[in-house]
Amino acid sequence: MEKVKLDLIIENQGVELTGRVLYNDNLIIDIALTLPELENNMKKLLFEFEGLPIENIEFVHIYEA
Repeated sequence: MEKVKLDLIIENQGVELTGRVLYNDNLIIDIALTLPELENNMKKLLFEFEGLPIENIEFVHIYEA
């Protein structure tokens, strides 16, 4: 399977980062303290809900104020 590039929209919520990804009309949202933690959480959720292999997910970071 080839890499799937997804937009990861990131917002700084003080100490935490909030991230969201839209895939197959499903909005997946999570919170983490660091960007690597947020990416790992999102990959796990995408695998759990959509069956995407974790090693095939690549994120494009989009930062919102």
